[in-house]
Amino acid sequence: MNTKILIILTMLLSTFSAQALDVGDDAPCVVLEHVETDGKSSEHCIRDPKIELKPVVLDFFSIYCNYCIESFPVLNKLSESVAGQATFRAIAIDRKENEVRDFIATRKDLITHEVGLDLDRDAKKAYAVVTTPTIFVLNSQNKIIFKHSGLVTEKISEKIKQVIQSVQ
Repeated sequence: MNTKILIILTMLLSTFSAQALDVGDDAPCVVLEHVETDGKSSEHCIRDPKIELKPVVLDFFSIYCNYCIESFPVLNKLSESVAGQATFRAIAIDRKENEVRDFIATRKDLITHEVGLDLDRDAKKAYAVVTTPTIFVLNSQNKIIFKHSGLVTEKISEKIKQVIQSVQ
């Protein structure tokens, strides 16, 4: 019995990992409603290589994720240190739109860049995000050049900064 369960779990995990996006892969274009910290919104692709000629940092998060909340100040500091060199976008994978909008409106101290609403989780699925936070850095050719899952520490922030500056 245990052997059968182990075999099934192994098959499932290998199938999932084969679908996961990694460094070097093309970044999928998923159209989301993006909300600015001032409440204005627009719909566009997570990353449009025709418009953005600099790297884009995608931060997949949940408003209920403690590591996500802890990571925001580190990412904000990073965003300031590479201002003009990269675009930062947070992608909320939560399904309750009102709660996400309330979070954006009331936690302006945490989120300083636009937030994409992934209410139907199309972006989460396309990017094969399993845990939050998950960070992707995309270059101007729409390739994934960095990926990290878990708490964003100062050490991880420094790695992201080096990746951004290496493509300038």
